[in-house]
Amino acid sequence: MLSALTWAFVEQPARKRRADVTQRRVFITGGAAIALCLIAGLSITQTHGVVWRLSPAAQAFAASVPIKIRAKTFCKKDAANETHAESYCYIGDMQKAETSFVLWGDSHALAAGGAFSNVAEALGRRGAFVVTGGCPPLLGLEAFPGNRFTKCLGSASAVSKLLEQPSVRDVVIMARWALYAEGTGNAGETNVSVRRFVEADEKRNRAEFVRLLRETVAAIAATGRRVTLLASVPELPYNLPSAVIKDMMHGRTRDYSISRATFESRQAGVRGVLAELSTLPGVRVLYPDRILCDEKSCQTLENGAALYMDDDHLSPRGAEKLKSMLQEALTPATQ
Repeated sequence: MLSALTWAFVEQPARKRRADVTQRRVFITGGAAIALCLIAGLSITQTHGVVWRLSPAAQAFAASVPIKIRAKTFCKKDAANETHAESYCYIGDMQKAETSFVLWGDSHALAAGGAFSNVAEALGRRGAFVVTGGCPPLLGLEAFPGNRFTKCLGSASAVSKLLEQPSVRDVVIMARWALYAEGTGNAGETNVSVRRFVEADEKRNRAEFVRLLRETVAAIAATGRRVTLLASVPELPYNLPSAVIKDMMHGRTRDYSISRATFESRQAGVRGVLAELSTLPGVRVLYPDRILCDEKSCQTLENGAALYMDDDHLSPRGAEKLKSMLQEALTPATQ
């Protein structure tokens, strides 16, 4: 409708050069149309897509799934230690003076951060939360040419600095590993930006990923810290909340789970190196799929609640489902 109005009252009068249509009038009318567009866009953004158009059930479902996870809702700064304030914050028991663990990762770690913080607080542990979205949590990225990993260097530097603190006993690393190993998004995913180690060569990219992960884990373990790697969560071929809401609006129901075979195929380039690293002293690997999947499929909903907030990030409900595994990640293997 807006395009029709601008065509009738802005474009056509300007083209016909009517005497009563001055340049000033064209600019004023055009400016008003732009303002209307901005107001309409802002309104849609503020109402998260005009949710009132949805059915009550769809509105309730949409309200139960956050659009974005913000670290500031569970991660705190420490006024007494602001040296790397821009690189990390703290989770867990803020009454503790010492930092006893580091959680390092990408946006998948961010998605699980709230649940991880709750577990750490219950265990009486405070940790540094070092997360940069879209960045592989690996050391050695500064050696790659260009600026593809510039955004990621601050996190790696912060982890290195944190390891200078004797109180840090555990380093937990969580990421979307297959994204970096394969250098591509999931099947059907078109809006993901991937930082590749090697362009246009999947085999060499995978080899570089394996090398960097091995060296990162070996370097941290050599400092005497326990290293826990959290394997990837299953990725979906669609945005789960959007798919569910669309089906609700059309009165449809279907199975939103994915097959375990699809998940295993996606992780094929990662599983081998994770299994290899798990044999090293002081290193263990924990697998979210052992909680989220059975022998045939991987769960995406639980009692009607979404376990994902899009196609690959766990929702708070999904992260909470991993509570026992997160507790294990912060518990010495000998206990």
